[in-house]
Amino acid sequence: MRPQQLQGLDWMVSLHHNGLSGILADEMGLGKTVQTITFLGAYLKHYRDISGPHLIVAPKNTLQKWKQEFERWILDSNVIVLTGTKEERAELIANRLYPKILRFASRIIGTSLECEGNFPLGIPQKGK
Repeated sequence: MRPQQLQGLDWMVSLHHNGLSGILADEMGLGKTVQTITFLGAYLKHYRDISGPHLIVAPKNTLQKWKQEFERWILDSNVIVLTGTKEERAELIANRLYPKILRFASRIIGTSLECEGNFPLGIPQKGK
């Protein structure tokens, strides 16, 4: 990793250690993906034994690339890209995300702020 990527990783570890949240937001191509993969896949999963689920919000046009990179570098990752219409997202939540959260099997969820309609932040109850 490059020095600025290590600095960003240290920052994310520090935030986590102090119970804080943060946003990696810089110019394209500076390593947000590798920092996030390292933080979630190496630090949280292997060092702290925290496997998720985790939510990543990224521009819609980068979500498939994020998914590919997670699957490439974290071999046992289970990435769900939560995009599409309100109905398509509701179906993903009900059929793929909800059952996996119940079994703690889903690790990483990717979505975009560009989704149309209301974004269902809560986990739907079965039968509703």
